[in-house]
Amino acid sequence: MAEEDENQETKGKTSEKKKLIVLAIISFLVVGIAVGVTILLLSDSSEDNVDNIDAIENVEELEDQGSDDEPEDEVVEEDVVEEEVVEDEKKRALYYEFKPAVLATFNQGKKVRYMQVTLSAMARDQAALDALDYHMPLIRSKINSLYSSQDFQFVQTEDGKLALQAETINVINALLLAEGEPSIEDVYFTNFVLQ
Repeated sequence: MAEEDENQETKGKTSEKKKLIVLAIISFLVVGIAVGVTILLLSDSSEDNVDNIDAIENVEELEDQGSDDEPEDEVVEEDVVEEEVVEDEKKRALYYEFKPAVLATFNQGKKVRYMQVTLSAMARDQAALDALDYHMPLIRSKINSLYSSQDFQFVQTEDGKLALQAETINVINALLLAEGEPSIEDVYFTNFVLQ
């Protein structure tokens, strides 16, 4: 009887070991398949790039072999000109961050209040940002004067912040245009603290 109990215990242990081994193999397979699918989906499909290059070459060959009808050629040229105009209109936005932040003081009766604003200017022309950087001492001086002349209560409101933003754009562009430089498109308050 004791031998039968030992045999059953040994069989029970081996069956548990087999179950663990089978579960380990299945889990490794599942993880392997998941990794494989992820790599497949996230990999750069170079075949698509090759197909695109072949398609472009085929179009170029067809254009070279095209008929001698001038109206069709003119249409193709107009399309190219329109594409260039669209690309010019969609120039990438470029940003310039004012460092350090602009600090203005307000006298309200016996209290002195402070406003700290971190600005970023946006333009689509690098020349405008270069001019902004070059003329920064003059621009900072005018912005400090503008901000210090504001009503502290009004600046606390959303309308006040929007008005201040619009006035900032106007001051900067007026200075840049007076110097014969290209203007900026927008100004963003990336940090606005009132105390």
